[in-house]
Amino acid sequence: MPWTDLRRGDCCGRLEVISDGYYCKTCDFFVHKKCGEFSEYIEHPSHSSHTLQLESYPVFDCKLCGRNRD
Repeated sequence: MPWTDLRRGDCCGRLEVISDGYYCKTCDFFVHKKCGEFSEYIEHPSHSSHTLQLESYPVFDCKLCGRNRD
């Protein structure tokens, strides 16, 4: 697996395969889905400035290589 398919969670620090999770576009802050609560919006103690919204990307374009990923 290429390193570009990995994302470090700000929640736990683990480097995992890119997956669904909670993400703040303004702050580039990411919480793995399994680290957060299972609701559309969460408040996380390490990102207390505002709530995070669950986003799902079943298909996305890689910004690094330009390929479509699913």
